[in-house]
Amino acid sequence: MELKQYLAAVQSQIGRNKMSSLKNSKTPQRGFTLVELMITISILVFLLFIGSSLTSAWIDRSQVDNGISSLKNAVFQAKTAALRNTNNQATTSPAVSVCWDADKHEITIVRAAANGTNACLVDVNNTPSQNYILHAFSVSKGIVLTVGNSVFECLAFNSSGILVAATGTSGACSIQSNLEIKIEKNNENAQIKIN
Repeated sequence: MELKQYLAAVQSQIGRNKMSSLKNSKTPQRGFTLVELMITISILVFLLFIGSSLTSAWIDRSQVDNGISSLKNAVFQAKTAALRNTNNQATTSPAVSVCWDADKHEITIVRAAANGTNACLVDVNNTPSQNYILHAFSVSKGIVLTVGNSVFECLAFNSSGILVAATGTSGACSIQSNLEIKIEKNNENAQIKIN
């Protein structure tokens, strides 16, 4: 019997120890540790950094594509307007030109005045007796148009829709056949060939 009493006493003592340890113990903590939060924030910052660089490259590419589209559209409309030859220009003179204004970020289609000397200089009032803006295309800031190693200035088309020599705002218009114009922004670029 002594063994039974001893076992009962031990069990009783164990029960009391469990009860007192449950009363004295803290409730389990909930939430995240500081290390877990720091790791999570680091991962999020890394993903945001990667995402932002990919997004900026995508935006630059989209703006270059928009510049290509604007330039192609301007050349097509300029050739069409030159063939109409509403100012009765001789085939040796420019009838319509495509001009690039890097300060305004604009590609303009300019109808040449009779006996005009500058293919891109437009009257402030845009009067039909002077060089006259037929249409303007806005392009994004930071877009650069180049021909070879120089900045693109303009293209001038005669009444047959063929490139002819003309003077732009600050230099000569490009007249070479199979002309390649490079459109770029940051690391994104593309080329367009003008026949």
